Amino acid sequence: MFEKIKIKRIIFLIISVGCVVTFFRSTLSWCEYSNFFGLDTVIISGTNLLTDDQILSVSNLYKGNNIRKIDIQTTQNNIEVIPYVKAAWVSKVYPNKINIQINERIPIAYLNVDELFLIDQENILLPMPEEVIINELPIISGFSDSTYNLHLGKIVSVPKISEITNIVISSYTNLKALFMTISEIQYNRKKDELNLYNVDSGNPIFLGGKNYSKKMKILAQFQNVIAGSRRLSDYKYLDLRWKNQIIVKE
Repeated sequence: MFEKIKIKRIIFLIISVGCVVTFFRSTLSWCEYSNFFGLDTVIISGTNLLTDDQILSVSNLYKGNNIRKIDIQTTQNNIEVIPYVKAAWVSKVYPNKINIQINERIPIAYLNVDELFLIDQENILLPMPEEVIINELPIISGFSDSTYNLHLGKIVSVPKISEITNIVISSYTNLKALFMTISEIQYNRKKDELNLYNVDSGNPIFLGGKNYSKKMKILAQFQNVIAGSRRLSDYKYLDLRWKNQIIVKE
C-alpha cells in the first residue's frame, strides 16, 4: 500500500514538473513571438565629451533587438574602441532595457603635431571632441613633423614628445597650482629646449634642455615662496637654465 502511494507521488511530481517546464517554455515562446524582449531603451551614463549617438554608433545595439541574444562582452568591446572610453560596463534590465556606464578619459592638455590632439593622464592620444570645446588646458607645441608615429587611443611613444607629455602629466598630478598657470609648453627644436608661457601674461619661463622635472619642482617652490605678494605673471620672464637657481626679470 505504501509503495503504491509513493509511486503515485513520484508520478504526480514528474507530471507537475513537466507542466511547469511546458508552461515556461510556452511563455518564453510567446515572449519571443511577441518581441517582449525587444530592445526599447538604452540608458547611457558617465559621459561628458561623448554623445549618446557616438556610443550607439559603435555598440551595434538597435531598437527591437532581442536583448537575450545581445552579447554583453562584445558590446563592451565595441564601445571601448572609442579613444575617449577608458572602460565600459553594459548590463541588461529585463525585459527590454540596456544600461551602459562609461568611464571617460579626461583630457589634461592639447598636443599640436601638425594637427590638434589631446592627451589624458595616462598619456593616451585623443582626438578633438566633436561637439564640446575644452578651455583652460595648456597646449604642447613645437612639433610639426607629420611623420610622427602617433595613434589615437594609444600611448604617445615618440621619445621627445613622450618626455614632455610626461612632464605635463606629472605637473597636473603633483604640481596643480603651477599647472594652472601654464598656457603653453613650447619645444624649441633648434636649441633642444623647453619654454613655458604664463596663462595670465603670456610671459615666458625658460626651462632649458635638461632636468625638466627638477626644474618644475623648483619653479613650484618659487611660486609658493612668493604666494600672497606676487604671481609668476608679474615677471617679464623667469629663467631656469642655470643650475639650481632662478633668474627673474621684473
